[in-house]
Amino acid sequence: MCRLFITYRRSESEADAGRLYDRLALEFGAENVFKDVDDIAVGMDFRSAIREAIHASDVLLVVVGRTWPANPSWLHEPGNFVREEIQTAMLAGVAVVPVLVGGASMPTADVLPEEISGFAYKQAASLEHSQWQRDIDRLLTSIQELAKSARSTVTAGRHKGFVVQIQQGLNKLGFSTGLDGLYGPETAAQVEALQAKYGLTIDGAVGPDTWLALGLPVAGPSSLYPTVSVNGLRWLQLADRGGVVVAVQEALNRAGLPVSVDGVFGQATMVQVSAFQTANGLDTDGVVGPDTWQALMST
Repeated sequence: MCRLFITYRRSESEADAGRLYDRLALEFGAENVFKDVDDIAVGMDFRSAIREAIHASDVLLVVVGRTWPANPSWLHEPGNFVREEIQTAMLAGVAVVPVLVGGASMPTADVLPEEISGFAYKQAASLEHSQWQRDIDRLLTSIQELAKSARSTVTAGRHKGFVVQIQQGLNKLGFSTGLDGLYGPETAAQVEALQAKYGLTIDGAVGPDTWLALGLPVAGPSSLYPTVSVNGLRWLQLADRGGVVVAVQEALNRAGLPVSVDGVFGQATMVQVSAFQTANGLDTDGVVGPDTWQALMST
């Protein structure tokens, strides 16, 4: 299954983004293509919903209009969603594909906000109205190729960009670890050493307090930063949502415990998690902690 997220500037590219969405929904299914706040249920925190949707995606498609190359000052505005969505995807290791529309060209790194300057070097696709079918067919082929190599497990590896930042912060503070983007025992041990030095809870997981201790940002776009641990996720329980819940539901189905794969940790999912725990000799609490997670991912 390929999950896609489309980000765009409404005042500039809404029509192109809509046309792109229609074609992608036809190809991959509307349930696998997230376009904008219209896909968020009333009452939900749209910031969290967007972040979860990006983390659960295989590809982020960025619709680039004509104002991008010159001086896209709007990208520098506080709270700009397009910038934050690109940054979230790049940090989480999600493939980012610029889609040029209306004769647009790629912006250079010097006009982009520093945190997404790397976007300037992404290979772009182009969609021209005069040759739409040819261009969209090429884009679909590219997406399908990216999907083949998409991240297939929900572990710390899915947050590779975050893990590299953690490792860089540790090394800067004298806690030596490799810069491989993998949150394994070595990195976790150094995180625990840092937590001990600064009087933090010693759990080997990088949450808000540990991000601060590392000297890394935890305000503004810091809401983009997840808790990272050896297992790559915090405990999952009733009312949680997102890609990690999808992974749990898929594992339950593999284990012969049928449940809808909708990314929502509802009552039905909790019942099947409890059944799985009972069958595997685990504490039956309906919560997916490290032991339950490991057992599920081994199915």
